[in-house]
Amino acid sequence: MEKRGEMTRVLMPIAMKETASLPAGFDALYYAHRSPSFFERVKHKLSKNKPDVFKYKIIVKNRLELKDVEALWLSAATVLSQAETEQFLEHMTALQWAYSQRTGIDHLALSSFQNRGIKVSTTGDLVAAWVAQMNLACMLSDSKMLPTHLIKQRAFRSEPSFCKDISDLRVAIVGTGNIGNQTAAMCSALGMKVIGVSKHRQELDLGGTDYDEVYDVNDIDTVLPSIDYLILTLPLTEQTKGFIDKAKLAKLSETACLINLARPQLVDENALLLALKSNQLATAYVSGLQNVSRVQRILANRLPNLLITHYSDANLRKKHRVAFQQFCSGLINLTEGREIKNRIV
Repeated sequence: MEKRGEMTRVLMPIAMKETASLPAGFDALYYAHRSPSFFERVKHKLSKNKPDVFKYKIIVKNRLELKDVEALWLSAATVLSQAETEQFLEHMTALQWAYSQRTGIDHLALSSFQNRGIKVSTTGDLVAAWVAQMNLACMLSDSKMLPTHLIKQRAFRSEPSFCKDISDLRVAIVGTGNIGNQTAAMCSALGMKVIGVSKHRQELDLGGTDYDEVYDVNDIDTVLPSIDYLILTLPLTEQTKGFIDKAKLAKLSETACLINLARPQLVDENALLLALKSNQLATAYVSGLQNVSRVQRILANRLPNLLITHYSDANLRKKHRVAFQQFCSGLINLTEGREIKNRIV
């Protein structure tokens, strides 16, 4: 189908077809995802290093229609390699902007877009407040012993548990971006001692933030022994992969709690499971497990001091609606020549 008049063609996930309609002046083309084959699913089950999501392929009925597409919505399930991105973009000669429905950028082959002069943006701080709320929920759950109450209830035990006053506790937040800063604000409001750990320490003004102390990321070892909570809000890069290793876990107090609702790869998961099993670390809340074997995964699910949130922090019913509003705002800015928010390329 040829582009009609001044209509701007947009490529979107087919899941949005029934739930959202574009503003006037935009013509939608939809793509679907190819589900993993039976053999891919078997391979995934047997794999030691399991990906966060399956690698879904983008399927478009007629690739000739792609030549007129000027804006692209990449769903959260879309994970394309460099070669796949190059192949896909070869058909999209008119593409000006790609919107990724994720906060992180580790799933994007950014150089492929950058080399073609294509703008790329993410959801930015869209989910920052939601993740910060979950970080706070994890700390409240731990300090008030909610998982222990449930265990005792199921065992028909009625004795009370000793809880902690959260205002007496110290929290270190590693990563002082949107999520880290909103988490810091919530912690500060509850009277906690808030420590920021950042590679941009010099850029932080303590007078205008919710951090009581700020340390350079290279000095984190001096912070770990004295904190009650360690919260990770770092992006996943080659430098941050495995950032919390066995040595850093050993520096934490036996009563400390690790909260990692960011990428699982930030932590040496095998070392974490060992620390939890041996009670070297009191508790941990994580978004998921990735680099563990099937046997280790089964054992992890039985650990009483490990809680896996399965990325529920940003899994709100309104997420797609809010993201669609953000996408439409970007479309209008694109056609009117204004700057697109949360642009990374």
